[in-house]
Amino acid sequence: CNTGDANAMFEPIHGSAPKHAGKDKANPMAMILAVAEGLRWLSCRKKDPKLAAAGDAVEAAVRLDFLADHRNVVLIAAQGLGKTMVAQNIAHQAVQKGHTALFITASQMLLALCGQESARDLERRLKHYERPTVLCIDEVGYLPYDARNADLLFQVVSRRYEVKPLILTTNLAFGDWAQAF
Repeated sequence: CNTGDANAMFEPIHGSAPKHAGKDKANPMAMILAVAEGLRWLSCRKKDPKLAAAGDAVEAAVRLDFLADHRNVVLIAAQGLGKTMVAQNIAHQAVQKGHTALFITASQMLLALCGQESARDLERRLKHYERPTVLCIDEVGYLPYDARNADLLFQVVSRRYEVKPLILTTNLAFGDWAQAF
Protein backbone atom coordinates (compact mmCIF):
# COMPACT_ATOMS: atom_id res chain seq x y z
CA CYS A 1 0.00 0.00 0.00
CA ASN A 2 1.47 3.29 -1.07
CA THR A 3 -1.11 5.60 0.44
CA GLY A 4 0.70 6.51 3.64
CA ASP A 5 -1.55 6.92 6.63
CA ALA A 6 -4.71 5.20 7.78
CA ASN A 7 -6.88 8.09 6.62
CA ALA A 8 -7.15 8.96 2.97
CA MET A 9 -8.53 12.08 1.41
CA PHE A 10 -8.95 12.41 -2.32
CA GLU A 11 -9.30 15.83 -3.94
CA PRO A 12 -11.71 15.40 -6.83
CA ILE A 13 -12.68 19.06 -7.17
CA HIS A 14 -9.75 20.73 -8.90
CA GLY A 15 -7.71 17.77 -10.07
CA SER A 16 -4.82 18.72 -12.30
CA ALA A 17 -6.75 20.65 -14.93
CA PRO A 18 -5.70 24.33 -14.86
CA LYS A 19 -9.07 25.47 -16.24
CA HIS A 20 -10.72 24.27 -13.00
CA ALA A 21 -8.09 25.45 -10.51
CA GLY A 22 -9.25 28.04 -8.02
CA LYS A 23 -12.76 28.27 -9.44
CA ASP A 24 -14.61 25.94 -7.05
CA LYS A 25 -15.69 24.08 -10.15
CA ALA A 26 -15.88 20.32 -10.34
CA ASN A 27 -13.59 18.49 -12.74
CA PRO A 28 -15.61 15.36 -13.67
CA MET A 29 -12.61 13.36 -14.89
CA ALA A 30 -10.69 14.15 -11.71
CA MET A 31 -13.72 13.00 -9.72
CA ILE A 32 -13.84 9.68 -11.56
CA LEU A 33 -10.09 9.18 -11.21
CA ALA A 34 -10.43 9.95 -7.48
CA VAL A 35 -12.98 7.12 -7.28
CA ALA A 36 -10.47 4.79 -8.98
CA GLU A 37 -7.75 5.83 -6.53
CA GLY A 38 -10.17 5.43 -3.63
CA LEU A 39 -10.96 1.87 -4.70
CA ARG A 40 -7.25 1.03 -4.87
CA TRP A 41 -6.72 2.60 -1.42
CA LEU A 42 -9.62 0.55 0.00
CA SER A 43 -8.10 -2.54 -1.59
CA CYS A 44 -4.94 -2.00 0.43
CA ARG A 45 -6.84 -1.29 3.63
CA LYS A 46 -9.23 -4.23 3.27
CA LYS A 47 -6.70 -6.53 1.58
CA ASP A 48 -9.23 -7.15 -1.19
CA PRO A 49 -7.66 -7.33 -4.67
CA LYS A 50 -11.10 -7.10 -6.30
CA LEU A 51 -11.33 -3.48 -5.20
CA ALA A 52 -7.97 -2.68 -6.82
CA ALA A 53 -9.14 -4.41 -10.02
CA ALA A 54 -12.30 -2.27 -9.96
CA GLY A 55 -10.18 0.88 -9.58
CA ASP A 56 -7.98 -0.20 -12.49
CA ALA A 57 -11.09 -0.91 -14.61
CA VAL A 58 -12.51 2.55 -13.90
CA GLU A 59 -9.23 4.18 -14.88
CA ALA A 60 -8.97 2.05 -18.05
CA ALA A 61 -12.51 3.10 -19.05
CA VAL A 62 -11.63 6.79 -18.60
CA ARG A 63 -8.50 6.26 -20.74
CA LEU A 64 -10.85 4.75 -23.37
CA ASP A 65 -8.86 1.49 -23.48
CA PHE A 66 -12.07 -0.37 -24.42
CA LEU A 67 -12.45 1.44 -27.76
CA ALA A 68 -9.56 -0.21 -29.60
CA ASP A 69 -10.77 -3.74 -28.81
CA HIS A 70 -14.49 -2.91 -29.25
CA ARG A 71 -15.16 -4.07 -25.69
CA ASN A 72 -18.17 -2.98 -23.68
CA VAL A 73 -18.32 -1.20 -20.34
CA VAL A 74 -21.07 -2.25 -17.93
CA LEU A 75 -21.56 -0.09 -14.84
CA ILE A 76 -23.47 -1.97 -12.15
CA ALA A 77 -24.35 -0.31 -8.86
CA ALA A 78 -27.30 0.58 -6.68
CA GLN A 79 -29.46 3.54 -7.62
CA GLY A 80 -27.97 6.96 -6.93
CA LEU A 81 -24.27 6.04 -6.92
CA GLY A 82 -23.22 7.89 -10.06
CA LYS A 83 -23.36 5.32 -12.86
CA THR A 84 -25.02 7.80 -15.21
CA MET A 85 -22.46 10.52 -14.44
CA VAL A 86 -19.57 8.14 -15.04
CA ALA A 87 -21.07 6.91 -18.34
CA GLN A 88 -21.72 10.48 -19.52
CA ASN A 89 -18.19 11.52 -18.67
CA ILE A 90 -16.63 8.54 -20.44
CA ALA A 91 -18.72 9.40 -23.51
CA HIS A 92 -17.64 13.04 -23.21
CA GLN A 93 -14.01 11.92 -23.00
CA ALA A 94 -14.52 9.90 -26.21
CA VAL A 95 -15.98 12.96 -27.98
CA GLN A 96 -13.03 15.07 -26.84
CA LYS A 97 -10.73 12.47 -28.41
CA GLY A 98 -12.52 12.76 -31.76
CA HIS A 99 -15.02 9.89 -31.52
CA THR A 100 -18.80 10.08 -31.82
CA ALA A 101 -21.05 9.19 -28.92
CA LEU A 102 -24.76 8.91 -28.20
CA PHE A 103 -26.20 8.81 -24.69
CA ILE A 104 -29.78 7.60 -24.27
CA THR A 105 -31.84 5.84 -21.63
CA ALA A 106 -33.00 2.33 -22.42
CA SER A 107 -36.64 3.44 -22.15
CA GLN A 108 -36.12 6.36 -24.58
CA MET A 109 -34.37 4.08 -27.07
CA LEU A 110 -37.00 1.35 -26.88
CA LEU A 111 -39.82 3.88 -27.16
CA ALA A 112 -38.21 5.29 -30.31
CA LEU A 113 -37.72 1.80 -31.76
CA CYS A 114 -41.26 0.65 -30.95
CA GLY A 115 -42.65 3.83 -32.50
CA GLN A 116 -41.40 2.93 -35.97
CA GLU A 117 -44.35 2.17 -38.21
CA SER A 118 -42.69 0.09 -40.91
CA ALA A 119 -39.89 -2.42 -41.18
CA ARG A 120 -37.96 0.12 -43.23
CA ASP A 121 -38.33 2.81 -40.54
CA LEU A 122 -37.30 0.32 -37.84
CA GLU A 123 -34.19 -0.64 -39.84
CA ARG A 124 -33.30 3.04 -40.24
CA ARG A 125 -33.67 3.62 -36.49
CA LEU A 126 -31.59 0.53 -35.65
CA LYS A 127 -28.84 1.84 -37.96
CA HIS A 128 -29.01 5.15 -36.06
CA TYR A 129 -27.90 3.27 -32.93
CA GLU A 130 -25.15 1.47 -34.89
CA ARG A 131 -23.46 4.68 -36.10
CA PRO A 132 -21.81 6.28 -33.06
CA THR A 133 -18.41 5.05 -31.95
CA VAL A 134 -19.75 4.81 -28.39
CA LEU A 135 -23.38 4.11 -27.54
CA CYS A 136 -24.33 4.66 -23.89
CA ILE A 137 -27.57 3.01 -22.83
CA ASP A 138 -28.57 4.19 -19.37
CA GLU A 139 -30.87 2.40 -16.90
CA VAL A 140 -30.91 -1.03 -18.59
CA GLY A 141 -33.33 -3.23 -16.68
CA TYR A 142 -34.64 -0.39 -14.54
CA LEU A 143 -38.11 -1.43 -15.68
CA PRO A 144 -39.03 -4.93 -16.90
CA TYR A 145 -39.24 -5.39 -20.68
CA ASP A 146 -41.88 -7.24 -22.65
CA ALA A 147 -40.78 -9.67 -25.37
CA ARG A 148 -40.83 -6.99 -28.11
CA ASN A 149 -38.66 -4.56 -26.12
CA ALA A 150 -36.25 -7.32 -25.11
CA ASP A 151 -35.93 -8.32 -28.77
CA LEU A 152 -35.24 -4.74 -29.86
CA LEU A 153 -32.63 -4.24 -27.15
CA PHE A 154 -31.01 -7.52 -28.22
CA GLN A 155 -30.93 -6.31 -31.84
CA VAL A 156 -29.13 -3.11 -30.87
CA VAL A 157 -26.59 -4.97 -28.74
CA SER A 158 -25.99 -7.75 -31.27
CA ARG A 159 -25.48 -5.31 -34.18
CA ARG A 160 -22.73 -3.55 -32.20
CA TYR A 161 -21.16 -6.70 -30.72
CA GLU A 162 -17.41 -6.80 -31.43
CA VAL A 163 -17.85 -3.92 -33.90
CA LYS A 164 -18.43 -0.84 -31.72
CA PRO A 165 -18.53 -0.61 -27.94
CA LEU A 166 -21.47 -0.05 -25.65
CA ILE A 167 -21.57 1.52 -22.23
CA LEU A 168 -24.48 0.16 -20.21
CA THR A 169 -25.62 1.29 -16.78
CA THR A 170 -27.84 -0.88 -14.62
CA ASN A 171 -28.75 -1.45 -11.02
CA LEU A 172 -29.16 -5.19 -11.66
CA ALA A 173 -26.42 -7.75 -11.12
CA PHE A 174 -25.88 -9.97 -14.17
CA GLY A 175 -27.62 -12.84 -12.38
CA ASP A 176 -30.78 -10.74 -12.04
CA TRP A 177 -31.04 -9.73 -15.71
CA ALA A 178 -33.50 -12.53 -16.42
CA GLN A 179 -36.04 -10.68 -14.26
CA ALA A 180 -35.96 -7.71 -16.61
CA PHE A 181 -36.21 -9.66 -19.85
